[in-house]
Amino acid sequence: MLGARGLAIVVVVGGGAACGRIGFSDLVGGAPDGGGDGAGSCGFDLCDGFEAPAIDTSLWTVDANVTRDTSQAHSGAASAHMHVDALPVNTDGSALIYETKTLASGSVPFWLRAWVRIDVLPVANNYMELFYAEQTNSPHLGDYLIVRRTDTQLYDDFDSAFVGTNAALPVDTWVCLIWQVVPLASGGSIALSGDAPSIALANNSTDGSPPIRNIALGVYFDGTNLATAQPAVDVWIDDVIINSSAVTCTD
Repeated sequence: MLGARGLAIVVVVGGGAACGRIGFSDLVGGAPDGGGDGAGSCGFDLCDGFEAPAIDTSLWTVDANVTRDTSQAHSGAASAHMHVDALPVNTDGSALIYETKTLASGSVPFWLRAWVRIDVLPVANNYMELFYAEQTNSPHLGDYLIVRRTDTQLYDDFDSAFVGTNAALPVDTWVCLIWQVVPLASGGSIALSGDAPSIALANNSTDGSPPIRNIALGVYFDGTNLATAQPAVDVWIDDVIINSSAVTCTD
């Protein structure tokens, strides 16, 4: 992903039963929340609390090393669990869920809200892609939220621009992350808020030709920039909202 598309190494986040800090509502669309809340059934364009017996493959494309996990949940009984084994230097590793419905009809502004739990941060100068919106065809450029050992960064692959919070995400606890993307060939933006320090990349090229279409969540290590052997990583994601207007950690 990033490394293969020309990014040099840049040295420079429970409980309850609803969708926000308490969790998804027990009633979604007038029926008990099954967790595979899908697109439009919960007052948002897409939402999922992973409470159905399996991750909803009508909504998500799911990597083989992503599972529904009942040992961890921000709310309800389960979350999506992403696991990547230890990686040698210069080796790719990924565990992702992604969807293409939000941007199927064109590149539109969207907000992605997710509760995230990370067991260990990347070591040394490695980085881990946590969220991205990316082209499906070459040159596979995109917009990214990157987790590092001492920083949390927004990266715009179209302009090779980044900004960081100068703060690492905490480990072994649930954090709310809100990632906003306004995809435009010029004058676009990427922003991060929630439990992380608020940062933004503004007036950038955040889209191109072909346009961005994939929205992904999980773990991705690009071996091109994995300069240090990386121990195994586990990430849990819960209470996901993707919407065409602003969302909050309490939604």
